[in-house]
Amino acid sequence: MKYHIKNKELEKLIFSIFDEKSVMRCISKQMPKSPEFVFVGDDGQSSTANATLRKDKGYLKPANVAFRIPASEIEAVPPFTSDDWNPYPLVTPPEDKEYLVQRENCMGLKYLEVDGYSSKHTWEDEFFSAGDDVRDWVVAFRELPPLYGDASKQEDEELW
Repeated sequence: MKYHIKNKELEKLIFSIFDEKSVMRCISKQMPKSPEFVFVGDDGQSSTANATLRKDKGYLKPANVAFRIPASEIEAVPPFTSDDWNPYPLVTPPEDKEYLVQRENCMGLKYLEVDGYSSKHTWEDEFFSAGDDVRDWVVAFRELPPLYGDASKQEDEELW
């Protein structure tokens, strides 16, 4: 299962000290046991950042450093489901293509539209603006349903 740190400032701090892969490995090992705290750290071997330090700066010796993060600050990332709504940005689209998206503006008005997703230019990077204070954010997305009548055409083609 995948996890993420809810507090973005804490996540940024942790990832500035340790590489994301080793942090996620630490979290994934501990979270299934339902701990009160998760210890995230580096044993001097598991982090690619520490491996780079040892290689580039032979005189620097890695130290054992650990952070104790309340487990309540860590959340499981739900898997992508193609036939249901996926909360964005917690879940990101698996492919670069068009999706049915639910947007919400600053007044709480929600509406649907079809919008393309690109891993190089995400929905977080963009916003629709009708003025300086009005932003419409993508809050959820799902696969586009098949076009009306497409299923019956496929059945007819299989018969011939």
